Amino acid sequence: MEIERQDPLLSEDEWHRTRHPEAFSASYAPPRRRRRPRLIAAGVAGAAIVVCAALVASIVFSTPSLPGGSVSLLGAKLRWLLPVDADTHFAVVNTGTEDYALARTTDAGRRWVAQQLPDQVNRGLGEYEPVLLAAHSVQIGAYVTTDDGRSWTMGSPSALGPRMPPLKLGDPISTVPAGWPLQPYCTQSCEASAVDPRTGVQHLISTLTGVRPDTDPTNAIHDPSGTLWVKTDNRVYVSRDAGKSWAAREIAYDDTFSFAANGRYAYALTDLYQRGTSVLRTLDGGRSWQTVASDLQSPVGDTCVLANGDLLAVVRDQDTTALSISRDHGSTFRPAARGVHPGQLLRATDGTCVVQDRWQKAYWVVTGDGGLRPLTVPAS
Repeated sequence: MEIERQDPLLSEDEWHRTRHPEAFSASYAPPRRRRRPRLIAAGVAGAAIVVCAALVASIVFSTPSLPGGSVSLLGAKLRWLLPVDADTHFAVVNTGTEDYALARTTDAGRRWVAQQLPDQVNRGLGEYEPVLLAAHSVQIGAYVTTDDGRSWTMGSPSALGPRMPPLKLGDPISTVPAGWPLQPYCTQSCEASAVDPRTGVQHLISTLTGVRPDTDPTNAIHDPSGTLWVKTDNRVYVSRDAGKSWAAREIAYDDTFSFAANGRYAYALTDLYQRGTSVLRTLDGGRSWQTVASDLQSPVGDTCVLANGDLLAVVRDQDTTALSISRDHGSTFRPAARGVHPGQLLRATDGTCVVQDRWQKAYWVVTGDGGLRPLTVPAS
């Protein structure tokens, strides 16, 4: 494994499983005159065995699917927004005292379709936040939907306890399949993993053994170009070959920094306290990095990168916040919008940036030129 600017990582473990099915054989040489009756009996018995085997298989191996059900959003309150792209979003909404639904829009919020969460899934929201896995897949605790909430399937629960990873780990992988999001797998410490969007099962990335990612899942990114990014306390790891090899870039250890990536662009903004902000950037997918002094003097919160490389940042000043944008890759920033008080920047699966306004309880989709387009959401 190729690692730059740090001590070598631990060796990759090889995990192999083999199966040795047993072979069964039987011989039968009946007298000629009694051949037909015995063949008929054998055929009936064989059919019975096949039917029984099918029944047993259906009982042992099938996972019951829990149906959702269409529900009105009248009076609903938004709890979580999960952006897929500029027009497609999921929303988890409260439809009653303890009832929740999963809503989806494909036209930037002009129309939402909601499915009531089954009771078992509903209870999972007490311990776990919803996680977007793919364009049609959402996970809540041990349950996953792959059809926009119309049905939910339970995976194999872990035995780690409340607020710990809800499902058993899958086998480690050395290559991350396309479309699998990255997530930290955290127990007493965190490890880097990729998630199968069909099942919600996490698989540790064996080529990152020993690397401790942030607990913040937004700092582990599988971006649309296929590049993988993982942030730790003082490094950024990047892979351009689906996780087979990684390069590491060290960041200042004593200072906090925020991280954002999209395609070939990535930025690490380091808060230098009274000395302003330093920006470490790569414009070629992590092959080379440059440090530039920024004119930002206020602490920086969330950041997000547009497809063209422009950088958005939530700038904090005493009790208020503002949205700033850099069009020269982090050297200078200017206000991105007046009258918007950003609380959080959300990153959609395709890299689109979404701004949450913490005062108006509104959401804005950032357009390609850095403008803001309102997103209509269920009442919040």
